Amino acid sequence: MTPKFAVVGHPNKGKSTIVAALAMDDSVAISQIPGTTTKAKEYPLTIDGKLVYTLIDTPGFQRPRAVLAYLKKKNAPAHKRLEVLKSFINEHKDNPKFNDDIELLKPIIDGAGIIYIVDASKPYSVEFELDMQILSYAGAPSMAILNFITDSDYSKDWKEALKHYFKLIKRFNPMQADIKEYIDLLDAFGHLNEDWQDSIKEAIEAFKNLHRDRVNKSAMVITNLVFDSLSHTKKLPIKDDSNSIRKKLEEDFYKDIVNFEKRAFNKIKDIWDHKRVEINQNKFSFDSIELFSKESEEYFGLSEKELITYSATIGAAIGGGIDLAFLGHTLFAGAAIGGIVGAIGGYFGFGKLAEVKILGKKFGGKELIIGPIKNINFGFVLLNRSLIFTKVIATLSHAKRENIKIKEHKDILSSSDKKDFFKLHKKIIDKKADELKEQYSKKVAEIIDKML
Repeated sequence: MTPKFAVVGHPNKGKSTIVAALAMDDSVAISQIPGTTTKAKEYPLTIDGKLVYTLIDTPGFQRPRAVLAYLKKKNAPAHKRLEVLKSFINEHKDNPKFNDDIELLKPIIDGAGIIYIVDASKPYSVEFELDMQILSYAGAPSMAILNFITDSDYSKDWKEALKHYFKLIKRFNPMQADIKEYIDLLDAFGHLNEDWQDSIKEAIEAFKNLHRDRVNKSAMVITNLVFDSLSHTKKLPIKDDSNSIRKKLEEDFYKDIVNFEKRAFNKIKDIWDHKRVEINQNKFSFDSIELFSKESEEYFGLSEKELITYSATIGAAIGGGIDLAFLGHTLFAGAAIGGIVGAIGGYFGFGKLAEVKILGKKFGGKELIIGPIKNINFGFVLLNRSLIFTKVIATLSHAKRENIKIKEHKDILSSSDKKDFFKLHKKIIDKKADELKEQYSKKVAEIIDKML
């Protein structure tokens, strides 16, 4: 049995926001203007072609005092109260005064569970008990969600009131919830009705698989971006070499890589189903720090000290192989020389990217060629920018409507991670990238998992 949930609450308490987040649907209408939702609308969540559950966004009660007065006047015993609720709908279905109330109640009468949303950052008021008493007439499986629109917390008073009407009370902020909080909330849904438990277990498993699939797909997009960018070359047949031709080739080369990144970011947005989101500019936005800039290298890449350290470490490892072959008779001079050469290469590589060369063509004529990029640090620039972008998108609620700001994110990679990626980037640049993509993608997926 696939569950349905009617999401109920006063206007501007986060009702539609929670629907958008739980349905993973950024098409849900959200507004600060009361009365935005005037008709009950269903939002099914389907994962891998399977319907997981359906959320129903409902209007708020329009005339709760009048509705409750009608119900109480019938003085019905508990086992007859659902019938009284149905009779209210039948008697008032053509009365425009009760349009919102009837739109709210109809899905509940038809068997939907109730998710009642309150803003627990505002003080509790007895006026909310009108809603609760009306909803109790349905006898439906129900829970209350404490949403927090501001930083204040009045949840203690809310809990004291809500426990008299709802089986479960959960805290959930759709703007900040992570994957664990989503799964915890889904698990709570299963406790509302025994008949829903199998479906909810399947939903949780599907949700985990979806998350894992998104992580892996994002990791592969980032991997392809790094590999394509570090191996990219561009050629141009020429008759005469000139600065203007060279400049044009360089510009086109760098534009290609900028476009690689833009396409990768759009793919990541699509993977996490955020097609409508816009990225705002601020100090650390990727538009204000251009990909090919000293600022980008300094902020997203390794420091000169790190470059020297990791270059020296890899150089020492190569030199150490010579020592082993001679059973140490070189007094480890190989390791020392390897370390020095590696360190120099790392230091003087900082800031360099790609050179333009002139090559003679086999059948006559000449061509300019630029690339591939030989700078190991540029691999870190691409990687860190992509990881930061993925973290922002992957943790973004589908309820967000304003432009998204990419804030400062430092130290996503540990020292161990940096060393591993340094070796991988060196292999890519040294054209030893065969069968390396799977290893690189797996490592990126591990980082994304840690971030989220």
